[in-house]
Amino acid sequence: MLFFTIFFSQNILGQAILEGDITDGNNNALSRINIMIYKPDSDMLVAFGVSDDKGSFKTKVNIPSDSLDIKVSSIQFINQKRRIANNSQQLHFELEPGIQEIEGVTVKASPIRQFGDTISYLVSSFAGKEDRGIEDVLRRMPGIEVEPGGRILYQGVSIKKFYVEGLDLMDGRYVVVSKNLPQSSVSTVEILENHQPLRILEERVASHQASLNLKLKRNITTTGTAKLGGGFSPFLRDVNITPMTFTKGFQVVSSYQTNNTGNDVSQQLKVYALQDFLNSAERPQENPGMLSIQSVNLPDIDRSRYLDNNIHLLNFNGLQRLGRDYRLRVNFYYINDKQQQQASLQRTIYSPVDTLVFTEDFNNQIHDNYLYSKFTLSRNVKKNYLNNELKIQSHWNSKRGEVCAGGEEIKQSLKSPLKAVSNELRSVNSIGKHLVEFNSYISYDNSPHSLEVNPGQFQGVLNQAVPYDKMEQQVDLKRFYANHSANFVLSWKKLVFTPRIGVSYRQQTLESNIFITQQNEEDKAALDFSNNMDGNHTNAFLQTEVEYRKSALTLKAKFPVSWQHVYLN
Repeated sequence: MLFFTIFFSQNILGQAILEGDITDGNNNALSRINIMIYKPDSDMLVAFGVSDDKGSFKTKVNIPSDSLDIKVSSIQFINQKRRIANNSQQLHFELEPGIQEIEGVTVKASPIRQFGDTISYLVSSFAGKEDRGIEDVLRRMPGIEVEPGGRILYQGVSIKKFYVEGLDLMDGRYVVVSKNLPQSSVSTVEILENHQPLRILEERVASHQASLNLKLKRNITTTGTAKLGGGFSPFLRDVNITPMTFTKGFQVVSSYQTNNTGNDVSQQLKVYALQDFLNSAERPQENPGMLSIQSVNLPDIDRSRYLDNNIHLLNFNGLQRLGRDYRLRVNFYYINDKQQQQASLQRTIYSPVDTLVFTEDFNNQIHDNYLYSKFTLSRNVKKNYLNNELKIQSHWNSKRGEVCAGGEEIKQSLKSPLKAVSNELRSVNSIGKHLVEFNSYISYDNSPHSLEVNPGQFQGVLNQAVPYDKMEQQVDLKRFYANHSANFVLSWKKLVFTPRIGVSYRQQTLESNIFITQQNEEDKAALDFSNNMDGNHTNAFLQTEVEYRKSALTLKAKFPVSWQHVYLN
């Protein structure tokens, strides 16, 4: 009985209920304030509480001690500490505002993470001190390759789309961004495996190509590249000014680049979109080369080692969201490039009785001067897809050349202008559970080329062996091309049928004449050296593609049928 009496009395003496409230200087209740109870002069925590929305707190203490230390703590207020008696009581604390420093915390993210078909690379985990553009960092990421020309591959296959914050600004000409966007502005690089760019086709038509998306560190990013270099021989320059602005609804990339150091910056404008390569197979060649001067054999070394250039590149790309669904994109570039070519070619022929040596010296000047612009209006949502592209091109290219062979000097002058305009429309809509796609492409171009050679050549053929001063060939090519088709996407169980029906029409006229000049009098060569050809080609086709999908297995089969009519006069 004595033992239980002593034990019970000690528990009664040691148990205390601490209640109270916490306010600021304006008598406003403070919530989420920590209340910590310690043994006197000790770091041993014996009780803990947190104030509620009304600033009130309540906690129980059960230790055999005649006093306690109570501490009220918060990051936003100055801490208070009191010594109180170990008995039940009501307390009040009034805190003063203050900022408390906390110890530094380091969070290390995984360099590579995967969420479904999206693989994220943390740029800071792969970037080196010497890396400038994001292209330098891409070369270090596993599974990603960057070719010398700037084309990006994933798992050995060219990427399908290049996005910045989910927007396709460059339309396949992404090298301008990958080379000039500082890696310090990019947080992560996302690889979108099996990416289907058309949202309406997502779950309907499989895609086995990956796309790349750059996630930036800020919602509004203004960055770019500015470089200015100079040297001798007699004066070398290398200038690159490429400002960029990226938001989630508006993006602009503009660039002015010029150099005469052998760096062909026009290669940054190459299109690396697979769809463009597929379309070019059935469409007329954009820049037909009908006439040419005698060119030199290029050496099998890096082009920058022998290219004698003087290039100016002006490039502008802009994208703006219109409302929620539509996007307007403008891509424009202008190139003015002058190249010098000097070369010497020697051929030696050994025979049993003699050795023959032929030497040719070349001195060519190439002047590329062309303008390109594209205007695109698109809508890409779950219900439908619309994309219309208007493209306008103009070239004023020219070449001059001198060839010295066997003591005779031949001068050549070529002018190859081009005017071209085209419009491409693609629309995909749903009809019930099925899809129908319409495609329309129309183009027209005119290429009036001319080539002068001085002194005149082929006297025995063109002028009955009578020498003459100059010869000139004039070629005028006009082409019209139209291709209209409709696709249907029909699903049945694990099979997807994609029949495509359409018609294409191509018409072109070609006029070619040769003129000879003697003592400032120009005469037309014989009719045998004149051409006036008019032709057209009509093609009606039905192409059916069948796709079978089961788990990771995809089988495709194509059944093409066509009727063609060719006319040439």
